[in-house]
Amino acid sequence: MSDWPTLESSANAVMIATFGVPATFTPQDGSGGWLDTQAIVGIVMRPAMLEDYPAGFGPGTSNLRLWVNFETLWPPPQHGDQIGFSGTTYLVQEVEADIGGGAVLKLRTT
Repeated sequence: MSDWPTLESSANAVMIATFGVPATFTPQDGSGGWLDTQAIVGIVMRPAMLEDYPAGFGPGTSNLRLWVNFETLWPPPQHGDQIGFSGTTYLVQEVEADIGGGAVLKLRTT
């Protein structure tokens, strides 16, 4: 019998290494302040709603969906945290974590 969680974790790492792009993650500290900014890697996903430009690549873009390897981020992203990508700062609106260790962060520009 295979070790499914180990296989999923390995698959997530390969996907990030192959398709990942650098971003920054600035979590809230719970008291209205911010913790140190962290360098992260995520995969930009096709936006749920079409905009004038692909997410993160031009003016008019306000939404971004970013897949991250959730088990490698601490603290876990939550509503209101900031993600910087391609010169734009986004706020985390929703976090859709899956049981395989990944999560889709639904982001909107500040």
